[in-house]
Parts: sequence; C-alpha cells; structure tokens
Amino acid sequence: MKNLMEAGEIWNEMIDQGLNPDVVTHNIMLDGLLKVNKKSDAIKLFEVMKVKGPPPNVRTYTILIRDLCKHSKLNEAVAYFDGMTSSGCNPDAAVYTCLITRFGNLKKMDMVFGLLKELKEKGYPPDGRLYNALIKLMTNRRMPDDAVRVYKKMIQSGIEPTIHTYIMMMMKSYFDFFFLWVKMFQ
Repeated sequence: MKNLMEAGEIWNEMIDQGLNPDVVTHNIMLDGLLKVNKKSDAIKLFEVMKVKGPPPNVRTYTILIRDLCKHSKLNEAVAYFDGMTSSGCNPDAAVYTCLITRFGNLKKMDMVFGLLKELKEKGYPPDGRLYNALIKLMTNRRMPDDAVRVYKKMIQSGIEPTIHTYIMMMMKSYFDFFFLWVKMFQ
C-alpha cells in the first residue's frame, strides 16, 4: 500500500520465477490498488482473476464492495454483490455489513431490513462487526429501543460485545440525556 511500485516489482519477480500469485496475494494487490485510488487497475486485476484465475473469493468481492460503498457507488456495489452470488461465491457477514452500513447511512432502511432478512434466510450468522454496525446505525437514527434489541440479540447469539459496543450505546444515551437536561433548564 505504501509503495505500490515495489509491490508491482515483487509481483513481476514472482511471475518471472514461475510462481503464480494465489488469491490472497491478488486480494492484497487489489486492496492496495483501491487504497491508492487506482480503481481502473483494480477492476482490471479483478477481471483477470475471473478469466485466468485464481477465481475471486468472498474476500475479493468484499474488498471491491467495501470500496464502492465507501465512494457511494451503491449501484456498482450491488452489481458486484449480484455477480458474486451468481458466480457461486457465497457472501458472508462482512459483505452484508458493507452494504447494510452504506444503505443505513443513506437512510434507506428498507434496503437495510431487506438485506438483514436475506442474511437470515440464507443462514449466514451475523458477526460482531455486523451487530456493532447495526447498533451504531440504530443509535444514529435515534432508534434506541432497536439498538437495545440488536444488543440483546448479539448476547443471545453468543457474541461478546466489545468495548466499542458499550461506548456506542452509552455515549449516545449520555448525549441524548444531556441534550434533554440542557433543554429543560433553558
């Protein structure tokens, strides 16, 4: 990521020595290209993976979808998500978390709930990051009862809350309480 030219040289050395970069190596390069805003090169690398191999895996798609969501290119992100599922690559909670977070930030709660329903129907268990993303989304949308419901589901699922989970819930509650307290004395 810090020196893409050097990474490219090592990549070429590997190939010159007859070593074929595996999917992990491709994913590292793809992530690096996206982080230095070389999207067209990243897409070319992705397309080469689809044609010549190694085939993209769920991590490959997550890297692309996360970057597209970050840059508010939701139509493209959904297209890659659809391409992933149609290619037989099963999504995981990380992919859903990217999409749910972005749709939630855009206040497209119908899409959030649709993705959550799909996640449940396909039997993919939410992970801690997805639960934290949902709690943050609910607290930011001033839906404290829903945030508590998600928190309880997290506990019931056997996923330990992190300090981040507690801070989100406490800080949001504190600021809401403080805001009301200030309003009372104005």
